[in-house]
Amino acid sequence: MHDKYVSTGTSHKESFGKIEFIKTLRKFMKESIEHLNDEDSDQVKSLEDMRNLRNAKRFADRIFKGQR
Repeated sequence: MHDKYVSTGTSHKESFGKIEFIKTLRKFMKESIEHLNDEDSDQVKSLEDMRNLRNAKRFADRIFKGQR
């Protein structure tokens, strides 16, 4: 993440487009619902799991590793 968003100067700017961000949020919601409906998935077992930090972290880790 550091290499992607930090310039060689003394400051940095995180840059991503609004549309790209909205699409990523939609993908997160869609995948969470798919995991909730999949009886074999242990990632999201209830509606409470959909909004917990662990679920968001798993998705964010994949996005920042380039595994969209």
